[in-house]
Amino acid sequence: MVGNQIADGRKLIDRLAGDGFDVSAAFWMHTVDDDEWFLYIVSNEVGRAATSPYMAVIQAVNDLGELDFQATDVKLIDPGKPAAKAFLGYLRNYPPSRVTRLSRYRLGELYVHDSYLYPVGYAPVPEPTSHRSC
Repeated sequence: MVGNQIADGRKLIDRLAGDGFDVSAAFWMHTVDDDEWFLYIVSNEVGRAATSPYMAVIQAVNDLGELDFQATDVKLIDPGKPAAKAFLGYLRNYPPSRVTRLSRYRLGELYVHDSYLYPVGYAPVPEPTSHRSC
């Protein structure tokens, strides 16, 4: 995992939230089983939307241009799934103010080999405005 992926993941999360897409939680996770990093986005959009919520992810990735990951590296998960519940519980009890790394950590029944959690409350950061003096 490199810093560019973490920063680009935040760009995607901000974009999705700014477009009205529900982002309840988001985290990069590396599992021993997958041996790869994936950006997990916990969202109520999963199973609720008439169109695939992945279309919103693909559109946002395309709109953002060059990112240090692809849309296929993003996994959307329902808040009711065990991994989502584990991370949501952790974030509820220990809300981070910045990206937080959890490594070799047990969340309930879930063993986390390595992960980076984004802070909750995904209000996009507004673009700076220039103030002109007259």
